This record gives sequence, structure tokens and C-alpha cells, in this order.
Amino acid sequence: MNRQPPRRSSARIAAARGGSGDTLRERILLRPDGYIGSPEKRTQTFWVNDGYYMVPREVTYRPGLHKIFDEVLVHAASNMFFGHLHDDDEEDDQNKATNDGGGGYGVKLANLFSTEFIVETADGCRMKKYKQVFSENMGKKSVPHITDCNQGENWTMITFKPDLARFNMTYLEEDHVTLMWKRVVDMAGILGDSVQVEWDGVRLRINSFNDYVRLYIDSPVSDRSGVGSPRVYEKLNDWCEVCLSLSDAGHFQQVSFVNGFETLKGGTHVDYVTELITIHLMNFLNEHYEECNFNVDDVKRYLWVFLNVIIDNPTFDSQTKETLTTPGRFGSKLELPNSFSKIGVYTSDDESANLADCIICS
Repeated sequence: MNRQPPRRSSARIAAARGGSGDTLRERILLRPDGYIGSPEKRTQTFWVNDGYYMVPREVTYRPGLHKIFDEVLVHAASNMFFGHLHDDDEEDDQNKATNDGGGGYGVKLANLFSTEFIVETADGCRMKKYKQVFSENMGKKSVPHITDCNQGENWTMITFKPDLARFNMTYLEEDHVTLMWKRVVDMAGILGDSVQVEWDGVRLRINSFNDYVRLYIDSPVSDRSGVGSPRVYEKLNDWCEVCLSLSDAGHFQQVSFVNGFETLKGGTHVDYVTELITIHLMNFLNEHYEECNFNVDDVKRYLWVFLNVIIDNPTFDSQTKETLTTPGRFGSKLELPNSFSKIGVYTSDDESANLADCIICS
């Protein structure tokens, strides 16, 4: 674990900020939209988990509150990142980070928008356990409490109480709990059997990203539910796994994650992988259906792409991290195996339509 002391903001950065860290703190609390999203109520359609499958439904929530929960859920950083605000330009780009693209900045914002935020971590190598309590929107912090722990005991636990008053709430509403549950299910699928994910003490039995995708494809809301939904899964390399199916929504669909964050609006990672798949399938179909002359748009609108990637130093369009903007091929070129061609000619036992049939009959 990283036990280096937190970096201190320089006088230059303080001056650029127009004052002290307290001024920055007050400004963020006063204008949260640019940091965590809106604190106001919003209604939007999301895929959520009904206990068995993913289903789309309207959810009323506060984006800012959901985001601070998401930041804490996703991050597995040392306690030194949780209680010290600093500029993104303090990041050392030579030390590649596969977190939020901002050095744990979002986790500190979760601390800032909490009445109490407790960081506990155990380092089994040094056999030491660390605990520190922040309160009053990060305005106060306790002296770090360091005790002994067992050799090999390695864990980090974050306990926090969101400042609900800043989101015009007096209690945690049901729709917010629904979104939290859904994101925990996401994490189980992203991490697979490498990490034990629990909700309220009960372990989630999702052992792989491929298992996770079934929650969508086999959902009762799918037109192909129960008739052998087409699905091709491949782990392309250490940083990218893809599952491809057919969309029955009448348009292209995507479900994607970058370093654990759900990119609801996709981004450059989805564009890159989808383009590779679309061209691959278009060429395959044109070889097998010479009379049809399929084009890229014909193919893409029937695809449902599920993507889980790990990217060094990711960049997003905003602090809400809904769209990846990192340019290029993310450090390496992907090669698609021929298995993706199966979607083009897939036929289930019930003779459900394959991709070619979908396009020809449309």
C-alpha cells in the first residue's frame, strides 16, 4: 500500500485558486454542479436490477448524491487520497493511474459532502491499521489512530454519512437505494470472482462479466428472452473484455465501464470497439450475402455492445464521468477474433432471427 504523505498544495496553486484550501472548499460546497453533478431532483430512465434481471424504469434521484456514492464504491485508494483537496495539475502523469482520471479527486468530494467520513485501512505487510475520522464537510479531522493488525490483513473500509440537507433530503429515498444496489451489481460483474462483493451481508453470485451481461440479455423485457439470445463474449486482452449481442430496441445500445465507472453515454472506448466490430461483421455478411451489400449503419443499429475496460489516465467530459474522452487506441491495438462473426449467422433452437435476417427484414 502507498504510505507516502499527502502532497501539499503549493503557493502557486493556492494563488491560482484565489485563496486558501478553505476558500476552495466553500466554493465547491456552494457550487457543486461542476464537481459532483446537480444536487437537485431529476427523473431519468435507467437500467436497474429487480433482484433477478436488469430492467429499464424511471428513477427519481439527485445526480450529485449518486455520484459521491459511486466514487466511494469504485475507488480502492489509500487513505491519503481521501482528505486533501488539490488541483488535477498536481498529478504526475509519469505515474499512470487507473482510477478516475483525477487522482482520487472524486473520493475527496464524497468526503466534502458528508457530515462524517471514516477511513480505515489495514496494511498486512507493515502489520499496522490506520483510522481517521473527518466531519462537518471535511472541516474537521481527527488525529490518525494507528494500531497493530495481523500479518496478511489487507483491506480498506469507508464509512460515511452523506450530508442529505445539501441535497434537499431528510432521508435516503427508495430510488437512490435502487441505484446504489444496481451499481453494486455492476461491480460484482466487473470484478468477477477476483473480489467478493456483498450487499447487506449477502454475497452476490455473479462470477464474471459474461454472467453480468446475461442480466440484460435474458431480462423479461427483451424480445428474445428465453429463446436463446445471441451472445459472443471475448476477453481481448488484460484491459478489455467485450460481449456482443443483438439489440431489439430498434437502435444501437451499449453498456460500458471504464475502471469501474459506468459510462452511461459511452465515449471513445465504445466508439473504437464498436467500429471494429461493425466493420468486421459488415465484411463477413457481405461475403456471405453477396446480393445485399450491407453498410456500416445497417449493421450498427442492430448491435448491443457490452464493454469493460481498464485505461491508464482516463479523461472524461465532466466530473460525472458519463462519457470517456481519452483519444486514440488507449495504448494498444485490438484484434477481433472470428468468434464475433457468429452473431451474423446466429440461429437458436427456436430459429430466432440472426443479424442478417434482422437487416434484410427491416
